[in-house]
Amino acid sequence: MKKILLITLLVVGLIIGGMTGFLFWMTRGLEEGENLEISLIDLSLVEDGVYTGRHVAGRWTTEIKVTVENHVIVHLELIEDVTFSKEHSFRFIADGVMEAQSLDVDVEAGGTVTGKAYLKAIENALKQGIPAA
Repeated sequence: MKKILLITLLVVGLIIGGMTGFLFWMTRGLEEGENLEISLIDLSLVEDGVYTGRHVAGRWTTEIKVTVENHVIVHLELIEDVTFSKEHSFRFIADGVMEAQSLDVDVEAGGTVTGKAYLKAIENALKQGIPAA
């Protein structure tokens, strides 16, 4: 009887430990992501080209390719998506950036950290197109 109780407690402990670890992993970096600053980029300074930007932040790591022609963002391509993204999240941000031709766009409710991760990757890509002073 003691052996069954010990095994049961061990299994329950492993399940609780696993769930706790998973929740910690899921929420690690959440606050930093919500407070992530997105710098506005003056597109008149960005030279024509294809630039790849990456934002590294745990499960919100993403990589985006940005094509600029005549100081206009003409294409955004998702190279590496965040973990557990929603299908429409990238398109929501990409459409907003393309329409506004700016990183000053609203992020989707319920997807703030994911949206900011996409915007930061786009910002990082566009910075590559600005010649050093």
